[in-house]
Amino acid sequence: PLKNKFDHYFLSPDKAESYFVEISSIIDDGNGHLWVGTHSGLYLFNRTNKQLTPSNIKISPALEHEYIRTLQKDAHGNIWIGAASGTYICNEKSNKYTEITNYVANSIAESRDGNIWIAFNNYGLEAYDYKTKQLQPIKTTNNFGGKNIVNILIDNKNNTLWLSTDRGIVAYKPSDHSYREFTRRDGLINENFNYNSFAKLSSGEMLFGGIRGITVFQPDKFEVNKTISPIVFTELKLCDSTIKVGSGRHDVLHENILNTKEL
Repeated sequence: PLKNKFDHYFLSPDKAESYFVEISSIIDDGNGHLWVGTHSGLYLFNRTNKQLTPSNIKISPALEHEYIRTLQKDAHGNIWIGAASGTYICNEKSNKYTEITNYVANSIAESRDGNIWIAFNNYGLEAYDYKTKQLQPIKTTNNFGGKNIVNILIDNKNNTLWLSTDRGIVAYKPSDHSYREFTRRDGLINENFNYNSFAKLSSGEMLFGGIRGITVFQPDKFEVNKTISPIVFTELKLCDSTIKVGSGRHDVLHENILNTKEL
């Protein structure tokens, strides 16, 4: 209930340094806890007693001080953790974890077919298959132009992954590995997007936060223009000099180049 005030919860109320710890990611596990990733470790918030305590999941000896970049819960009830030392799957009930890779995950998302999609920091996009328990690197033409993918949103209706990057937005179709890039030329206010700054609304609209504001779009509204425009010559140059009608020793142009059929 609204009490006309904000409640504050500190990682360690008795330690002054906890007032300056950055929260990088939060997810609800559906079992009464919020998982809180910070720049100095993983914490659990008990929604019943309002206690925020360090997680007892021992991913690495330095976990209590490790940067947790992203968190995600999948359909199996497992928690995916993208930490500075690598990417892990954690079974919430047993508190056991499995290391998937030592690559750092920027963003993790699950598609309707059960695939787990992971954007690794400067290492591209990969898919995790629960059946084979293997990561599969996604190979596209020039690997998305070498962009660093920072966030993933999934449009299950159209089987498309929308990826915000450090150089625009990419719409990727796993079915044929095709993709389309969107930049300022397509109307983006900026091309550099922030980590963990994304959302999908109940309306289907997608939001990505960048350095100059929020980009909002409806993926269903994008249509590819398949019309092939004819090639039109508007000017003729020779040695970087424009050739005009009737000019030059050889009188190359007899009429405007727009009307010229051959030279």
